[in-house]
Formats: sequence, C-alpha cells, structure tokens
Amino acid sequence: AVVSTQSTGMASKKKATYKEVDAQKEKELDEEQKRVDGLATEWMKTMITQEIERLKNQGVNAIPITVNNTSTTNDRKATINRIECDTAFDFQKVQELMVSEPIPCPQKENYSYVHVLLFTSQPTMPIIIPYLYIPQPRNNLTDWLFINKKQERSHHKVTFK
Repeated sequence: AVVSTQSTGMASKKKATYKEVDAQKEKELDEEQKRVDGLATEWMKTMITQEIERLKNQGVNAIPITVNNTSTTNDRKATINRIECDTAFDFQKVQELMVSEPIPCPQKENYSYVHVLLFTSQPTMPIIIPYLYIPQPRNNLTDWLFINKKQERSHHKVTFK
C-alpha cells in the first residue's frame, strides 16, 4: 500500500510538471503573438499614414479612425466584415464606401490588409479605416458592419456597376 501511495504521488508530480511545461509554452506563444501583433499594428499605422499623405496630395483630407476590434461572420449568402471603431461617429451617415486592393501583411502570415474609405456628404473628407483580415473564398469585401463606441451598428454593402 505504501508503494502504491508513493507511485500515485510521483504521477501527480509528473502531471504537475507537464502542466507547468504546457503553461510555459503557452506563455511563450502568447508573448510571441503579442510581439507579432505589435509589429503588424505599427506596419498598419505606417500604411495609413502613407495613404493619408497620398490622399492629401490629391486634395483629400482623410480622417483616420482607430479600430478596437475586427472579425468576420458568415451568413448564408456572404461573409460580413465587422469593424468596431473607437468613435461616436454615426456610420449611418456613410453614403459611399471604397476598399483598396488587398496587400499581404508582412508581419502576419496569411493575412491581407486594405484601407476602407467611408464617404459622407463631405466627399473631400472621407474616413479612413485600416482593416486586416484572413482572405477567404467567400469574402469579396462587399459586406461591412461598422460599430461605434455607442454600440450603434450600420450595415453597408459595396455594389459593382
């Protein structure tokens, strides 16, 4: 009986050791993910700054909006690109939406990046939003859901004529 108790105790210690190793690996992966996310965020800031300058040279004063969160959701017909923004702006005021050509994100494998331009009745002052996403066959970047910090939602669809 004593041997069996010691054996159980040793097995418990080994399990604890495995848990500790798993926890350490998870912590390292989390730290690496945070590092990569930070690099991608800095890269997106650079991309937005360059695009704002390019637009400014064309007489357009784009207003950048900070993104809090993004995701995609699938319904039966399309993939909806969901963006939560740090603004009280009423996205129902958007009259036109333009999406740049996607470019690969060098910091995040399998991710692409686009600028999303939102136009209201002030065509020379669009809102510019960075958007990083994983390309999917069903996601042609035509369906958008914008959410402001008041949790007001506005759905927009890009149509091609």
